[in-house]
Amino acid sequence: MGSFLVGEAGVYTVVHPEQTMYLPDQTSDLSSLPTARACHLGMDLGSTTAKIVLVDHSHRIIFQRYLRHQAEVLATLLTMLADLQYMAGNIEVQPIFTGSAGMGLAEQTGIRFIQEVVAQSEAVRKFRPDCRMLVDIGGEDCKMIFFSQSARPDMRMNGNCAGGTGAFIDQM
Repeated sequence: MGSFLVGEAGVYTVVHPEQTMYLPDQTSDLSSLPTARACHLGMDLGSTTAKIVLVDHSHRIIFQRYLRHQAEVLATLLTMLADLQYMAGNIEVQPIFTGSAGMGLAEQTGIRFIQEVVAQSEAVRKFRPDCRMLVDIGGEDCKMIFFSQSARPDMRMNGNCAGGTGAFIDQM
């Protein structure tokens, strides 16, 4: 299990062997966790990182983790889920997978899968209807989604080159 430190100005630091990521601390006081059935657990397993987030029925972030998986996708996910269980205890959640490495685990476990561009589009429509463009710089590709009030989202993606993607930028 990784070490978790809270630093200045609410910046949350995740320290793990060969991994350091920074995010705003949005983990809530889990002692007042709402009814477990109302919680949704999103698990995004990409080509270079793994992310999980637990939200309540009001879409308030209860728990989140973001780690590089160093090609150890399952081990990293299990570590993050153990962290969640340690913080929240045994709770019932409605899980869903997304991301390039999420589909295989969804098939193996029977947990629902949603393609990441579909998930992103749905989230923008629901939470940011004023948004006109979303840019997703992934580990192996870069996607742009254009939104308009009158048409379906238009998605563009780079080819098979890793230039301009997260893995490439990370090495610069």
